Amino acid sequence: MRRKDREITDLNTIKKIIEKCKIMHLGLSKDNTPYVVPLNFGFDSQNNLIYFHCASQGMKLDFLESNSLACLQFCTGYCLTTPENPGHGCGYGFNYESVTAWGKGAVVYDTAEKIRALKLLMIQQTGKDFEFTEKEAQTVTIVRIKIERFFGKKRLEF
Repeated sequence: MRRKDREITDLNTIKKIIEKCKIMHLGLSKDNTPYVVPLNFGFDSQNNLIYFHCASQGMKLDFLESNSLACLQFCTGYCLTTPENPGHGCGYGFNYESVTAWGKGAVVYDTAEKIRALKLLMIQQTGKDFEFTEKEAQTVTIVRIKIERFFGKKRLEF
């Protein structure tokens, strides 16, 4: 990383940033064609797993079937900083905390894991723990991404 002063190396700090986020950007690739889409998600911080739900057919599943490698991006705390003399554009900055992660994706077929994924997704999005039935879980497609490595970066200047 060029700006070592902005690098986040502490894994707990990286996980806390992900826990603050409601949206992630999922990057996939198929036949040298990139595809990036914003999604809501659930995070299992103990096992480094990201879950999201999607339609039973579509680009995300087509791309994952062709290439299971995924890149995830999370960003929070973003805020434009204004210089004392706002007449000059180069004095502006942008505060943020971000995490980029890489891993492998797979469709989840196990009903118990799908229920767990739906619960994690709702906790991430609402802060509330909801219950789901087996029947409800069987009606959705869930994808799990096992994160293999993280990269964190921040700029928090005021």
